[in-house]
Parts: sequence; C-alpha cells; structure tokens
Amino acid sequence: MGTTSGAVRLDSSGAQFYNRRNGLTDTSVNDLLRDAEGSIWMATDGQVIFRFSGTQFTGLDESFGLPSAQVMAIAYNGADSLFIGTYDAGLFLYKDRRVSPIFFPSNPVPPVTSLCYNSYSGLWIGTRGRGLWNYDNGIFKQYVTPERDFLSNYVNILYVDTFNRLWIGFTNGVMVLEEGIFKIAD
Repeated sequence: MGTTSGAVRLDSSGAQFYNRRNGLTDTSVNDLLRDAEGSIWMATDGQVIFRFSGTQFTGLDESFGLPSAQVMAIAYNGADSLFIGTYDAGLFLYKDRRVSPIFFPSNPVPPVTSLCYNSYSGLWIGTRGRGLWNYDNGIFKQYVTPERDFLSNYVNILYVDTFNRLWIGFTNGVMVLEEGIFKIAD
C-alpha cells in the first residue's frame, strides 16, 4: 500500500513499513503494481519510480529519460512495458530499459492522475480537468462531460475488474464502462 511517506507491505506475519531508511523514499507513493517477475513498481511524488525486487530497491529516473519526478500513475501491459503518467510532463512508455514519450493530442498536456491497462481495450488514462482518455493501437480517444454525461472531467482512479468493466472514480461519484456504455454506479 502506498502512503504519504513510503509504503507498507502486508503479509501473514504482519506489516513492514518501507521508507528512506530501507531504500525507498519518504515522499508519497501514488501508485503500485506487480510485474510478471513479481517485482513491485512504485510511482512516487518527487522521487520518480522505484522497483522492489523483494530484497532491494532500484530507481527509474532521469538517467533513463524520464523528464519528471512527479509520477502519479503506472500501468503494466502484461508483457514487456510500463506506462508512466506524470503530473507535469505527460505520458511515457518504459520498454527495453528506456523511457520514450507518448505524444498526447492535447495542448497543454493534462496532468495524468490514473492509468489502467486492459488487453481488451488498451490503456485508460484519467486526467485532472480533461476527462478520460483511451490509448489503443497508437490512437487516442477522449471522453469528457457534457458529451458523455460524466460526473466530472477530474478522474481520480481507474480499475478494470475480472469482467473487463472499467470503473472510473471521480471526486463526486463512480461510473462504470460496461459493454461500451458508461453508467453511473449505484
């Protein structure tokens, strides 16, 4: 679990807190994910991305081509790449130990607040003020209010469940995308 000053790992033996003392950071951990090898990746606010192998932390920073330390969200494509969403520099792809920009079709590029990847529909991107975006096969599509009757254009969190429904969290409620239709969750 990410916290405002590191991360907590829960298992059957209890809770283990990770911060600067054991190789992580004392800043906010905004997002976490597990890759195919079992490593945990952590997006942090101001300290870029950390990878925890189970024994040690390594960092993904400017030396890999990442231009911003304000990483708000990360998503794994299930195969070989990480998507990285930043608050102030846009969207990036980490593949083959290199970070490359994904050019967002919006100027200025909105702050990315959440990412969620689904092999069925591609990358979903939540933004602050510019609604929800989908990035699939190199094509962006934007979903905003009032065209979609969204609760807001400020997306806080995204989640795809086991039924391939996309859950969209806003500050004022939740919506779900199911079989191509956006609905308010009751």
